Amino acid sequence: MPQDSRPTPAVAHLRRKSWRRRSYSQFGSATVERIGMPQAPFGDAFHFLMRTTWPVFCVAFAAYYLLINVLFGAVYYWDIAGIDGATAHSFGEAFMFSVQTIATIGYGHLVPKSTFVNAIVVFESMAAFLGLSLWTGLAFSRFSRPTARVMFSSQAIVTTDDGVPTLMFRVANGRGNRIVDASLTVTLLKNEINAEGMECRRQVDLKLVRARSAVFALSWTVLHRIDAASPLAGIKDIAHARMAPQLIVSLLGIDDTFGQPIHSMQYYEAKDILRGKRFVDMASIAEDGHRVLDFTHFDEVEDDPQATAAVPTGDVS
Repeated sequence: MPQDSRPTPAVAHLRRKSWRRRSYSQFGSATVERIGMPQAPFGDAFHFLMRTTWPVFCVAFAAYYLLINVLFGAVYYWDIAGIDGATAHSFGEAFMFSVQTIATIGYGHLVPKSTFVNAIVVFESMAAFLGLSLWTGLAFSRFSRPTARVMFSSQAIVTTDDGVPTLMFRVANGRGNRIVDASLTVTLLKNEINAEGMECRRQVDLKLVRARSAVFALSWTVLHRIDAASPLAGIKDIAHARMAPQLIVSLLGIDDTFGQPIHSMQYYEAKDILRGKRFVDMASIAEDGHRVLDFTHFDEVEDDPQATAAVPTGDVS
């Protein structure tokens, strides 16, 4: 190896330190194993606590609360005689004194009397203020963070629309509010062999009939025409192709209630794209003349009487 191409000691140390580390990422139903990525578990603690589930968040808070009280309780136990009212050799009372201190409960039974214990109380009070601020901020951020409750149809279909083979799927706003300036992008992810004979993963954007909705409040049927210019036009037997295609759908918009951006994503594997089917109609007119959308039919499909016309050149399935 030429001298100028050798890694620096810091880079070499990083490689030796991180090459065995593994992590897993979820993309739709596919799990990707990543090896050798440098990790900083404590550096990403805020990100982890913001995206984890509420049960895990509550368990993490309980673990933090118990751990800090055990640590300070052990320090108090070292000078248990410095706590007025505490029983000698009682770690339980030292632990409960820490709980009363950190929570500012102050029942009055246990009182610090030695200089050492009073000094530790000062440090524990500082830790309590800092910890309470951080956990309160995290909990408030989780509650106040706007999230999208967007419904995607469980399957996409290929059918005929206006005489043209069309890929379509349904999207609906699961809340009663509005998503302002909603925009959709649909990306086809597929394996290809490049000019050098190497297999690579390509991303190709699909052109939509309508990619933007000024006000998204109810439902939206997303359409992509499979014409000669479509990346799907020449795909044969998509469900078993080596190209392993996948559709990635991303929706962005402004929540009308919070006035903040929201997003939602959906993945469609090849097996989720049906041919020879069409969506069951959700819309109807009530007796008094108002429109009705029956979302119990949101995911339902039925046989397409024009199924033969829905097959584009290249047999998309």
